[in-house]
Amino acid sequence: MRTKILSATLAICATLLCACSTYKPGAAAKGTVQSIWVAPAINQSYMPQVATILSERVRVAFLEDNLVRLVRRDVADAKLEITVLGVEREGHASGVTVVQTDEVNGVPVQSIGTDNGLYKAFDVTLSARVVLTDNATGEVLVDQTFKASVQSTPNFILSSSADEERLLMPILARDLARQIHDAIAQRWDDPRDNG
Repeated sequence: MRTKILSATLAICATLLCACSTYKPGAAAKGTVQSIWVAPAINQSYMPQVATILSERVRVAFLEDNLVRLVRRDVADAKLEITVLGVEREGHASGVTVVQTDEVNGVPVQSIGTDNGLYKAFDVTLSARVVLTDNATGEVLVDQTFKASVQSTPNFILSSSADEERLLMPILARDLARQIHDAIAQRWDDPRDNG
């Protein structure tokens, strides 16, 4: 009788050990990458500090969803490299003519002027190249360029459009980080899909 109980216990333990050896916490990866290291971003633009802001926002995006672990360089399955390619500014117009109709003594009178507020409006675009490399094989998993844009509206309190451009960098970095995160996170299964 003891032999049967011992045999049954050993069989159950062997089954549990086999099942536990294949278990991996968190979402199951489509590949072998379970952890990444986000390298400090390289800045090739004229805007100071934008690379630091972007690196930070990308890390936060990965920490918020916990699909992949952020780890040190020496233990990571993959390396994420970000290069800020540039910040572009494009003006909307060289001057916008406005026709305004007023009444003077009951007679309609048109006046023509320029709306300097619209003249000063511009779009700011931040672009970055992202490369995700598998550390074990050296295979490039993602190599893509991303862009984020926002429209600047004139702010007469700020002394220059350069000041306003600097204020837009955190917004652009957040939007760009979300795009980068989403493109890389597509490599992992969504745990909610597993029921």
